[in-house]
Amino acid sequence: MRIDRYLAKVLDKPSYAYEALEKLEDRFNKNNLRRHGMHLEHILTQHPKNRAMFTGNGVFDEARFTQTRNLLGMVLLLKDKQNLSSNDEIYEDKLDTHATSNLIWNELLAGHIADIDMKMLPPELHPKAVLPDSDGVFPLAAVDARQKLVFEAMKGIWGQV
Repeated sequence: MRIDRYLAKVLDKPSYAYEALEKLEDRFNKNNLRRHGMHLEHILTQHPKNRAMFTGNGVFDEARFTQTRNLLGMVLLLKDKQNLSSNDEIYEDKLDTHATSNLIWNELLAGHIADIDMKMLPPELHPKAVLPDSDGVFPLAAVDARQKLVFEAMKGIWGQV
């Protein structure tokens, strides 16, 4: 939420996470109204195609899968109904949901921020849209870049680390 608020301020762009932190925390933690609440969205869902990326010689590496899918760069926020409707889809099928989520961090991932707005971002926060691989899943080669973006955004929020 803080990253999205930071990006909204830098871009002077509306975001679903732009409100005061107290209101956002209430919306995320306590609000049971599905149309207003927010959920964590894992980019890597439990879909068999995602799980296959962590399977070698017929053995699924659950620890590596769980660790990767729970990295800060690999989670997003979505409104309740958006998250519930996209459920266990692969990345390719979720891109439209991310692009239209009204959350800037998600829109950056999907490449849905206008070039004119991108010029307002510091260079270290100029991500390239992550396209799905040939199987429609999030490419594991892009995980480190997502982690670096989270780190750069945190530096922007809390000063140089």
